[in-house]
Amino acid sequence: MNRFVKKNQMLVTVLAVAAVIVFALLIYSGYLIFEVSVANSKTEEFADSIRMLRRSKPAPVKENRAPIQEDAKTYRQGVENFFAYFDRPYQHAADRFLITLLNLKDEAKLPEERDKFIADYRHSVRSDSNANTDFTDFRDKYNQEGRWKEATEEFKKAVLEVFPDVEFGNDADRFALVALGLPYRLPNVDMMQRYYDNSRERFGRLVKIQVGAQNFGFDPVFQRKYNEDDFPLIVYHLDIIGDMMRRMKQAQISSLNVFAIDKGIPSAPGRLEECLQSRGNVRMVRYVFEVSGTLNSIRAFAEKLISAAEKERRFYVIKSLNLYANDTDYQKAREQINPQTSQSAEAASQSEAPRRSRREMRRLENQRKAEEKKQHEEDAAREAELKLPIHQRRDYGRILFGGNGECRAIFDVEYLTTRDGVNR
Repeated sequence: MNRFVKKNQMLVTVLAVAAVIVFALLIYSGYLIFEVSVANSKTEEFADSIRMLRRSKPAPVKENRAPIQEDAKTYRQGVENFFAYFDRPYQHAADRFLITLLNLKDEAKLPEERDKFIADYRHSVRSDSNANTDFTDFRDKYNQEGRWKEATEEFKKAVLEVFPDVEFGNDADRFALVALGLPYRLPNVDMMQRYYDNSRERFGRLVKIQVGAQNFGFDPVFQRKYNEDDFPLIVYHLDIIGDMMRRMKQAQISSLNVFAIDKGIPSAPGRLEECLQSRGNVRMVRYVFEVSGTLNSIRAFAEKLISAAEKERRFYVIKSLNLYANDTDYQKAREQINPQTSQSAEAASQSEAPRRSRREMRRLENQRKAEEKKQHEEDAAREAELKLPIHQRRDYGRILFGGNGECRAIFDVEYLTTRDGVNR
């Protein structure tokens, strides 16, 4: 054996290496077989799980369908409700008016009966010189057993639950019709003038109105510029202005200084389209006005405008808000930022030098030097502080104006309305 190995050393070496390689390959093959077996086992396990899920009744995917459909229905209903009451803050009160007036027992019939009532009104009350007579006849037609007055009281009650500061005067029934989408009919410009004057008086009881805002963007004498076709838009503007004035009172705004309606006055009677900006079926009426009040009251007023959509279904968009200090606050702020140095003690001492003793002169001189040293230290500290980042300075965040006193704010506000809403 040894002789064979000695004679065939090369062959033995090759066979030994081949044996090592074969052994290594066998180990690797076993490892691969084990991995394949594990993978096959997991695959079979997953396949069993899939088969079990497919056999389940109902399948998991189908279980998700019902909640998804329910959510979609909820969102769809929410969108429909949003648009149904969009720009109609008195819709609920108007529905109560109609239910009481028509003595509806089944409220499911309300949409159908509402359409009939509106059609009857449009047919009966014409926009001409007989509008007031037509309205009286129309009211008498529906005033069975005194229901017109009862329905009007129901409307006022429902409105005051949401808007406790609303004043209707003797026109609550007409406002109920406006809330139903009907135009506010006034037979002549004199009645419109009285309505405008009464509205302005009511607004003045809410917030102090300065000279620059007394006419709210309208011509004070209606005969000069308006006719019956403009009255619905004027009434609509006054309703929005009144709502903003009520919110000013709630926020404790002290005064309304300036008020303007962007494109609010038609260039010719009856040309309502010139007053509106449109985006599809949504239109914007824009107001720019200045108010005075504390910083907190102005912040509260802005918040009341923004939150009006939540409950009252009025949609205000504050495009911009510019805040200004009153003159006294501004001067105080400037003095705090750049204090004025007092007249130097040296000048004072020189002017009265002949009348002072030497001891007094020495005392004043020492006082002057002490003040100069103090001023020098303050200047050095101020220069060092100016080198710091602004948020690290001592006065960072300090209220310079508007904290306890009044300031002014200019609001640029858009009120979103519908195509039908403007032409009620």
